[in-house]
Order: sequence, then C-alpha cells, then structure tokens
Amino acid sequence: MVNKNYLLIIKPKIIIGNLISILGGIFLSYKWNIKILFGSVLGIILIIAASCIINNYIDLDIDSIMLRTRKRVLVREFSFIKNAINYAYILLLIGIFLLYNITNILVVCLSLIGIIIYILLYSLYYKRNSPYSTLVGSFAGSLPPVIGYCSISKKIDLAAIIILLIYWLWQIPHSYSIAILKKKEYLLASIPVFPINKGLLITKQHIIIYIILFIISEIMLFLNGYTGYMYLILITLFSIYWLLIAIINYKNKKSEIIKKLFLISIFLIIIFNLMIFIDVKKH
Repeated sequence: MVNKNYLLIIKPKIIIGNLISILGGIFLSYKWNIKILFGSVLGIILIIAASCIINNYIDLDIDSIMLRTRKRVLVREFSFIKNAINYAYILLLIGIFLLYNITNILVVCLSLIGIIIYILLYSLYYKRNSPYSTLVGSFAGSLPPVIGYCSISKKIDLAAIIILLIYWLWQIPHSYSIAILKKKEYLLASIPVFPINKGLLITKQHIIIYIILFIISEIMLFLNGYTGYMYLILITLFSIYWLLIAIINYKNKKSEIIKKLFLISIFLIIIFNLMIFIDVKKH
C-alpha cells in the first residue's frame, strides 16, 4: 500500500499529460539529442511530481470535501503526510540537480518560476480567492513545454513564446470545461471558479474566445517557419471542430456536450504534439 501511495500522490495523469507537452517542446527545438531528452524529461517530471505532492498537501481541506478528490492519498491516510512532504523535497532536489547538470541554468530558473507560480500564487492564493485563478494556473501549466524547448535551445526565442501562448490559451477552455462539469463540487468547497463567479453563459463565451485565440496562436508556428503544411492542415481542422462544439455548447445545457468539449481538448493537444514531432522544420 505504501508503494502505491508514492505513485498515486504524484498524480500520474498529470505527469503523463506533462510528459507529452515536454516532448513536444523538445521536438520543436529540432536539434535535440538523446542525453538531453532523457535528462531534461526526467528532471522536469520530478519537479512537477514534487509540485503535485505539495499541492495535495495545500488542498487537503478542499480535497476532503470534493467528491472527485476525497479518495486522494493524503485525505484517506493522514499519517502519510510527513512521508509525502519528505518525498516531495527529495524529488525536487533530484530534479533540480539533473536539470542543472544536464541542461542549463535557464531551464532551472524557469522550473523554479513554475513552482513559485503554481504553489505560492495559484495553490495558496488565487485558487481560493479569485475567479481568474485559471489564468494564473494555466501559465504555470504552460511552462513544461517551454522548459523542454529551452533545454535544447538554451534561450527564450519566438518559438518558446509561441508555444507558451499556445498552451496557455489551450488550458483555459480546457479548465473551464472541467469547472462547468464539476461546478457543484467547487461550490460545495467554496472555490470561486469562473462558472460560479461569472455564470455559465459568460464562461461559455470565454471558452469560444480562447479557442479562437488558440487557433490563431497555433497557426503562428507555421507562419514563422517552425512547422509544415501537414501540421497546419490537421491541427487547424481539429481545432475548428473544437470551436464548433464550443459554439454548439453555448446555448446547450446538456452535460454530454461539455464532456465532449473536454475530451476533444485532450485529444487535440495530443495531436498537436504528435504533429510537431512529425512536421517540425529545421530552424
């Protein structure tokens, strides 16, 4: 049971999602090599895992109320908290050590900035006090692919800025979809997510707006010569489909539509990273 807890507490689904985005950032750099790929991926994943554990600890009171989180390890086994915190520190230190020795100081700095935003700004304050917490949390969630890219490029250039923008704009409608689906649970836990604070109609309007901005941002990779026509055609078609579902969802109150919107967002970001790998251009 203890061994299983150490796995569950790092939120495996989030780790897998970030793994895909980190690889996308590395492949976008074009000049990647095996050593840096494995070293940077492992280092970044360890830091994200540590952040997830700390977030679990901070959210103990919330997780114990919400239906989808009340079975998390720290809620079920309060005695595991000390081990979990020590585990987080170890993962964090190993992650920073790996990134410092295998990649570059820029990657280490970006990783630390991500932790500060996610833990101090998002988890401790904005999540509990502001309907705009998603904007802050999404920025932290947009850094892993940028860090992956910078592990090879060693600089923040136009490609890094574009991929940061793409992930930030993608995460907002993705997260708003979750917030709508779990609105009652957030209300029970007194978390002022956007649908609760601003209403469903305005949230759905924002979803449409952010998807349109997302489509524009992903096309920017092609326009600036980072990807080819295969990327442009496939990713634009899938994104327009996402937009159409969002428009249908605007006046539709059925939960099946918002679930579909959420699932499409996951599928779309997987396709996005796959197309970067397949159709990245030398730069």
